[in-house]
Formats: sequence, structure tokens, C-alpha cells
Amino acid sequence: MKRPSSRNRKIGILTVVDLQWDLPSPIFFGWTADENLLVLAESGVYRIYDLVGDYRQYSLGSEIDSLGVISAQIHDAGFVALLGDLSFVQVKGWEGGRPSSLAASSMCHCTKSP
Repeated sequence: MKRPSSRNRKIGILTVVDLQWDLPSPIFFGWTADENLLVLAESGVYRIYDLVGDYRQYSLGSEIDSLGVISAQIHDAGFVALLGDLSFVQVKGWEGGRPSSLAASSMCHCTKSP
């Protein structure tokens, strides 16, 4: 029986832009309404890249760094992030506004029973 072979091929792939990333692991990517790319790191630092790869960098704050960011969701006027303590913060706008706390989550940390 003949074994299938695999070959790597490049078929007209063009790199449009290389993004510089020297931060902790990114946990969220999302496009803004004006076609900028939001990249949020688990540390709470986020960058907003334009289409040529230039970026503006902001932070959710030093207190967020100790909690960590689990997930996020982008919306027309900003984004909401779920933090490591299962609370939510919202950032309004794309100019590095301070995050505001949202209603407490009803989620809880679950532990496995022995």
C-alpha cells in the first residue's frame, strides 16, 4: 500500500503586514468598526493595530495584570474583558480609556471533589 505524501506549497500567499508582538500571550483578537485590529494580552495590555502595522498600546491597569484576562468580546464602541477573578470590565472607545467595572459575574470557580 502506497503511503500518502505531504508537500508544503505556497500558492500566491502574500504577507500583507507583519505585526510586532513582544508581550505575554495574546488571548483575544478582534476587528473594530474602522478596520483596526485589537489584540489583548493575558496581562491586560492591548494594542490597536492599523492596516499598515503601526499600533497604539494601552493597559487595563496594573491591578488587572495580577488577575489576568481570560477572554474578551469586542463591540462597536469598545470591548468587555473577563478577568481571572471572573469579574468583567469594559473599555469604552479606542483611545485607551480606563476600564470600568461591570456587574459582578454569577460564575464561580469550581473545584473537583476528591
